[in-house]
Amino acid sequence: EAVSGLIDLLGLHPDMAGSFTSGATMATAAALAVAREWAAQTQGKTANDGVYGLERPVILSGTAHPSVYKGLSILGLGRNSLTVVDSMEGREAVDVVKLERALAENKGKPCIVIANMGTANSGDVDDLKSIAALKEKYDFFLHVDGAIGIVAAASDLYKPLFEGILQTDSVTIDCHKWLNVPYDSAIALVRKEYKEYQYRIYAQETSVKGTVSEETDFTNLGNEGSRRFRALAVWMSLMAYGKKGYAEMVERDCAMARLFAEKLESSGVLRLMGPVRLNGFAFTFNKEQVSEEEILALRQKIRLDGAAFLNHSKIFGVPVLRCSLSNWAIQEKDVEVVASSVIRCAAEMMEQESVAK
Repeated sequence: EAVSGLIDLLGLHPDMAGSFTSGATMATAAALAVAREWAAQTQGKTANDGVYGLERPVILSGTAHPSVYKGLSILGLGRNSLTVVDSMEGREAVDVVKLERALAENKGKPCIVIANMGTANSGDVDDLKSIAALKEKYDFFLHVDGAIGIVAAASDLYKPLFEGILQTDSVTIDCHKWLNVPYDSAIALVRKEYKEYQYRIYAQETSVKGTVSEETDFTNLGNEGSRRFRALAVWMSLMAYGKKGYAEMVERDCAMARLFAEKLESSGVLRLMGPVRLNGFAFTFNKEQVSEEEILALRQKIRLDGAAFLNHSKIFGVPVLRCSLSNWAIQEKDVEVVASSVIRCAAEMMEQESVAK
């Protein structure tokens, strides 16, 4: 029921089956394991044979989350198996023209494409509609990393960003982010036509000889044999908020992210690394050169100020702080408090630098 509720809420393909995991890292590994099995069967092999003797599939993505690299490492495909396709100018979204070029160059080889719907650093989203349309010309497995942003599909305002979702082969959702359920919880959703692949990978048996059915236990369809009842919290949240509740939450969080970004940029001491597309964005000092030491110092200063904790990263080589607003309770007053703290801390550092010069 929890899986069906998620599919209905987000407008996913009704012919998908889900397996709950501890987080998006393991959900990504679970989905990519099915993609690996898909690639293996194109060469007449299965999970019983392992990866030895398997032609490594071509894996293409723009700004993939680190968990993708971790998953590829766990699965024996290797971190270097991912080919990074150039992003659009000034964005983290993949350049679809260059993606098609890469698919054309590897036509005839097993290809896996990972679309990112809400990058960790700036909240950017790939053009899923255009990527999905490429399946009409090329045979590839399409995985959507929706860990951060896919819940936005619950809102009619943001649903157009997810056109093409019905053509995807697998999707990951981090439930303990925008779905607002307690840690730990995520889900890997895979088209039912690949359920046999899941079973071949995860069957808790010494030798896989049987076939999968609707009665097959989830123990044989996911990473963990022993696990807690993660579906319960998801089901209860879906029943509590409903479609209208999640749509309101998404729209309010996105509006609050825009307000937060506007306040930071209008301060004059900080600048955005790009427009706010969903509920996340990145920013840095408003000056020509910014060092990682300065960003780490700003992060520590904000933390000690007591209003927020922001993580750091780099975008196009520029050190940044990043944020994502996904809590059900965020209001304008909260944004006022955090924005004031961030601006004050940044202004004090800029003033100290000016005095030192």
